[in-house]
Parts: sequence; C-alpha cells; structure tokens
Amino acid sequence: MGRKSRTKREAALAGKTPAPVTPLIKNTGTGKDKLIIPKEINGRFLARILMFSGLPFALALLTEVIGATLIRSGLPVPNVVVLLVNLLFFGISVLGITYAILSTSWDPAVKGSLLGIKEFKQNGKRILSALQDEGQKRRMEQKS
Repeated sequence: MGRKSRTKREAALAGKTPAPVTPLIKNTGTGKDKLIIPKEINGRFLARILMFSGLPFALALLTEVIGATLIRSGLPVPNVVVLLVNLLFFGISVLGITYAILSTSWDPAVKGSLLGIKEFKQNGKRILSALQDEGQKRRMEQKS
C-alpha cells in the first residue's frame, strides 16, 4: 500500500478524520439523485475528446485512403502494413477517450494545461482513492 493509505490508516487509528472532499459534480436533488457535470467541465471534456480521440480516428480513416491510393498507383505497399497502421490509430483513438477525460481539469475555475499531464496524475489519484475507499467499505460490509 502507498504512503497515502498508511497516512489514512494512522489518522483513523488516532481518531482524526481526513478533511472532507468537496464534490465537483453537483447533485440537483431532482429525480433520483441526478448528478450534473458543470458546463465548463463538459466543454473541456468534449474539446479534449476531439483532440485526443478524434484526431487519431481521422488519421485511421486517412491511412486507409492513402494506402488504397498508393496501391492503385503501383507502389508495392503490403496490405498488412496498412492494416497495422490503421489498427494502431484506432487503438490510440480508443485510449484517447479515456486520457481526454482523465486529463481534463475537474475544477470549473481551473482551465488546466494543454496536454493535461498534471491533471491526469491528480484525477488518477482521485479515482484510485475512490476505488480504495469503495473496496474498504465492501470489506467492512462483508465482515458485518
């Protein structure tokens, strides 16, 4: 386990409670616990998805067109090369969706950086912490 987990355990044993984390997603209270992502964050999600997923997807489609054009013009391009490059760009496109969401600043007041490396680390820690807390809750429920 990491240093943060040990710190949380030590704080729990000492009777201290960690500072509550304020949710970045608002609960409107209408309907069954309807959660709303702020418009600023939603716009950032879409812009990053277009950049990190849309661009590789367009390159995958372009690879097919360029490969077909080269083959028609008489250049001996193996079909396997076109296929592998195409699959590579499609794979990057799929991973780009996840990276786009995790590299977006989840704070409405902060825009974040162009590549979002700092935000990716911060949001990754948030998700891992939430998963660890959920696992701890389930273990406690199983013991009861």
